[in-house]
Amino acid sequence: MIHSVTFTSWQIKTIFFIIILIAYSEVAFGYSKEMNDIQTGYYLGETNTYILIDETIASGTSNVEKQTYKNIIAVMRMRAKLEPSRATYNMIKKTLAENEPLLSKSDPNYITSVADLMISFIEFSTLPDVMVLSANADELYQKALKINPNHFGALIGLSISTSFRPRFIGGGLDKSMPIFKKAEMNAKENWEKHLIYIWLSQAYMEMNDNANYKKYIKLAEAIYPDGSFLNIVKKKNSEGNTMFDRKYN
Repeated sequence: MIHSVTFTSWQIKTIFFIIILIAYSEVAFGYSKEMNDIQTGYYLGETNTYILIDETIASGTSNVEKQTYKNIIAVMRMRAKLEPSRATYNMIKKTLAENEPLLSKSDPNYITSVADLMISFIEFSTLPDVMVLSANADELYQKALKINPNHFGALIGLSISTSFRPRFIGGGLDKSMPIFKKAEMNAKENWEKHLIYIWLSQAYMEMNDNANYKKYIKLAEAIYPDGSFLNIVKKKNSEGNTMFDRKYN
């Protein structure tokens, strides 16, 4: 026999609240399967990654979700140096402009993706522009961290931005290292660990700490031995440079 169940108004409201909370948590405190597949594919250097992103954008359920993926692919293409510098500059600039109507949204993944775009623009910027871009990006990272204090993307983004920021306005590796270490503590997915290990290796190389540089490069290699971003970084290191070459003291 099937018994009917009657809920009070308070119980219905409670259940409804829990459902909303669970749905919100998936957005605010985690990544979708598609997001993880894209990030994993990128750091592995898989050639179908950009096809996967295009398919994901096309099937996106909202303008925010679609724009988040557009922002991600723009940063990936910049890092992978797939186009000449001028074309990359125009792509980043165009993608940034597309975000204007959505900047009031409160999805931490989206907010972080916009901040990452701003940080990417630093490579093409002079010192005054770096200061403006860094301040704007930091504001967005902090906004994402207010929603989720342990958001990996916001933590690593803020740590990189702080590293590049001039010392006279609170930047430098001494200020960014605690944020890098918090990002390391909150790295759960393999691609997150791979990424934070790479950036920590660069911080230690910049500080002439060869033991920790080697430690973190090996940790990154243990996850994706032939990762595309890792290979770019290692080539740069072999020439005596780090990923922090454009930082301002």
